[in-house]
Formats: sequence, structure tokens, C-alpha cells
Amino acid sequence: MTIEAFVMRNLCSGCGVCLNSCPFGAFMKVDETIQVLGVLCRSCEACLECCQAGAIAFKPK
Repeated sequence: MTIEAFVMRNLCSGCGVCLNSCPFGAFMKVDETIQVLGVLCRSCEACLECCQAGAIAFKPK
């Protein structure tokens, strides 16, 4: 089973740290919130380490 990242908007501060943490460029800032481009997410979990708000989780793809 494959998993992909998603952002819990109620926890996301929009700081953008995750934008630079993803080696695949799967994060994008849209109107003060962060979104994941699922097609680019490779489930490496690098984003989990950088998100101090705990707003990033993974779900089955």
C-alpha cells in the first residue's frame, strides 16, 4: 500500500518550512495555507521532521 502526505489545515500555520524540506517539491503555498501535490509525494517523510505544528500526516494513496 502506498501512502502520501496531507496537511491538516486546522493545525497548519502556513510557515512554509515544509516547502523547502521536501526533496520532491510536493508542497505548495496557496492563499496562506500549504497543500500537497499528491502526484509528487514519494512518502519519504522528510516533511514530518520539519513541521513543528504537527500538521502533516500520511494517508493511503
